[in-house]
Amino acid sequence: MALENIAKGKSVLDLFCYTGAFSISAAIFGAKSVRSIDIKEEWLKLGAENAALNNVAGNISFVKGDAFEALKKIDASGEKFDIIILESAVIFEDARVCRERGQKAIKH
Repeated sequence: MALENIAKGKSVLDLFCYTGAFSISAAIFGAKSVRSIDIKEEWLKLGAENAALNNVAGNISFVKGDAFEALKKIDASGEKFDIIILESAVIFEDARVCRERGQKAIKH
């Protein structure tokens, strides 16, 4: 698993989390906290159900919102995460669109 050797004790931000597979993996492998953000309520609901089935619901907060707007708020607040997971392929088939939107979000 990609997070097995790095998640323990870390704070994790999972953007475009879909149903939370990476978030759940991070929590299983010992992340101290995981914030999972996606725009679709139904995906977040499935993620919360999956987290409960894996006994890690208490370590993950599923947040409905636009990932780019969330990045702006996180940047403005000065909040830091040890690991940031960007699952952009779930949302954008065109990597160029994701890169351009992400650069605009970070520059603001």
